[in-house]
Amino acid sequence: MTTRGILMAEYLDKLRPDRDLQVYFERPSAIAAMSSAGEHSFVASGTWRQQFDWCVIEWNRDNVWEHPLFRNLPDGDLSGIQLTYEEERENCIGVDSSLFPTVDWHNLRVWADDASGQERFYQIPLVDYATPIEGSYAPAQATFVLNGVLAGGEAVGLSWMGEHYTHVCSASDQLEDVAEAITASINSPAIGSKNMIASRTGRAITVVYVGEVNGVRSELVDSKTGTNGNRVGVYGHATPGSAVFWEVPAQTLTGGASPSKWRFSIDFSTMVDRNSIVVPMNRVRKMRWTYAAELQPGEYVRSDFTVTVTNWVVSGTNIRYRVAGPGSRRIDCRDPRVAYYGPNWSSFLRGNYSGGLIRWTDRYSDGFSITYRSEQTHELFLGSRLLDQAPAIAFRVDGESARVFDLRRPGEDRLLRIPIGQYPPGEHTIFVTHNGPSGWRFWFDFLEMAIPSDTVRDLPPMPQLTAATDWDTDHSLAVPAERTAWMLHTLGFRGRVNHYVGALIFYELYKKGHVYASCQVDFLGVPTPSQYTELEIGTAGDPDSTLTIRHLNLFGDTATTIAKAYELEFNRGYTAIRAEAVGSTLFIYSRQMGMAGEMTTVAAAPTSGAFEVRVSHPHLTGAVEGAWTTDLHSPSLINRACRDWSREFYRICKAYGWDVTAAFSTELEHGDTSIEAGIAQRYADGAPCLLTTPALQTNFSPVSRDY
Repeated sequence: MTTRGILMAEYLDKLRPDRDLQVYFERPSAIAAMSSAGEHSFVASGTWRQQFDWCVIEWNRDNVWEHPLFRNLPDGDLSGIQLTYEEERENCIGVDSSLFPTVDWHNLRVWADDASGQERFYQIPLVDYATPIEGSYAPAQATFVLNGVLAGGEAVGLSWMGEHYTHVCSASDQLEDVAEAITASINSPAIGSKNMIASRTGRAITVVYVGEVNGVRSELVDSKTGTNGNRVGVYGHATPGSAVFWEVPAQTLTGGASPSKWRFSIDFSTMVDRNSIVVPMNRVRKMRWTYAAELQPGEYVRSDFTVTVTNWVVSGTNIRYRVAGPGSRRIDCRDPRVAYYGPNWSSFLRGNYSGGLIRWTDRYSDGFSITYRSEQTHELFLGSRLLDQAPAIAFRVDGESARVFDLRRPGEDRLLRIPIGQYPPGEHTIFVTHNGPSGWRFWFDFLEMAIPSDTVRDLPPMPQLTAATDWDTDHSLAVPAERTAWMLHTLGFRGRVNHYVGALIFYELYKKGHVYASCQVDFLGVPTPSQYTELEIGTAGDPDSTLTIRHLNLFGDTATTIAKAYELEFNRGYTAIRAEAVGSTLFIYSRQMGMAGEMTTVAAAPTSGAFEVRVSHPHLTGAVEGAWTTDLHSPSLINRACRDWSREFYRICKAYGWDVTAAFSTELEHGDTSIEAGIAQRYADGAPCLLTTPALQTNFSPVSRDY
């Protein structure tokens, strides 16, 4: 910081939200940003637009954001750190959710090298480190009222989740007697429910979802089913043709509540993963917290979300980073001191690299050497790139034995600095060689001679100079608003801030023309009691994925009640599909958008006889992919993430004493190109103007101007 013209030093600490964390999200359907970030808090907020949207808060050893003057040196040792924080979520899957983790929201994910130097992936269940501190558990429940006229021999009951409790009436039974018998059956220690308790008031039965622990039904006071119970469905049945009936024949339970705020206490020195394997937290490359869209009961409706983190406290040892201090320097890939050898080196490519250039070779044994002189003891780093298909490299300094570093990381594309070692003052030569399969690219960015320092110092103020910021790029979008402003301040920029809100991601989206894949299941005839009805759900090409859902036909079941039973079953937490029953027909819908939903297979039994099940197609069908399109009519034309990030960025700029101007592009990456939408600029032949941004050039029609 700068006070009265004095350049002040600042320390950089690991895991500090406004200096060391970033956010990523599922693109293009989701949008997320970090804001309101400080040393002890942050907010992640944005919008989910489909059921499997997610965002992650990431710590990464290989910082690619700040200027090299205050970009921390890579340090993956978190083993001496303890972290505590408190968290609240809105429209996200809850900490205590029982949903299958289609998105890995329930684990802290860690990528770290084992003792042999091989990178491994570890999943640590976060709920093991969580304690509720606000709000309390309340179980979900529903009340069923019995009506009508009884006759001896009729069967009446309630059923859910494969359990069923039926009473066969005697000639003297009253409605209250039947309700009492069903209640007693549910509560029976010997034959009763594994997860429900019941109480009776007159003809009304209230069922409460308390859950079970290790196969034993929980007591009401101990129940921690919470909001998970709000997905459980119960249906009532009675002998077909009888005059007795349930006032509401089927219900999804309501009223379940879970704690609203949780405290997490994580000691990285004793971390074990879900398989009880010790996690090497002294060799971490990347670590991610994941948040995901809450499961919705029907077709997904766009929703804003918020994760509020407070009282974030990092304690312990080895917390502080080092940076490349005074006297440090780099030799970039185009420097004449770099002596390349081998025939396959590419030309110099422009981009966001150390000197604005980078180059690669994809041939085994191609390499380079650099001879340099340093007047101080220094640490040497090689700037390169991790990729899904990258080779190992071999390197040595002076007369050392060669060492090998593997640049291949599945699913990655990230710049990094490879630690080479510490060397004394004097002249040194480094040799680096492609040491992997030909065809895999080794990228060379720079060689850095770092003189480590514990502090970052602001550069001298430049009152009339600034750097433009751009929310379309990760240097703003991926980092907290406060971090972007801090970068400007630390670099000495004091001129008016020119902020480009962008052309690619600030707006709301919808998927134009999209249709979910679906199929129709018809239940026909009269089911035979004590026989089974079956539906099989699977994934095309993966027979091991097939799940058979068996329904025991009850004495009170009809084709309609069986259709309803399957609807309730599929909607209690199946993440691939959802269902709607209309009479004796069940409509099954994919939760995945577009053609991916057609990979879900459906089969049924029995397919003949007095009662049969007919499936309209062996897999879900009818999907239309659709296209993500700018929503010109959204109540909020600027999406939640952009609003929150921008508000905080302007606030912190004002606190620094800077004026700010913001600009929007007349281009839209997801702009609607149709003539009906009326916003596309067109060439003489009528084709829309699609630019290399990539974006649609909008016109100056009233629709565009109003937007």
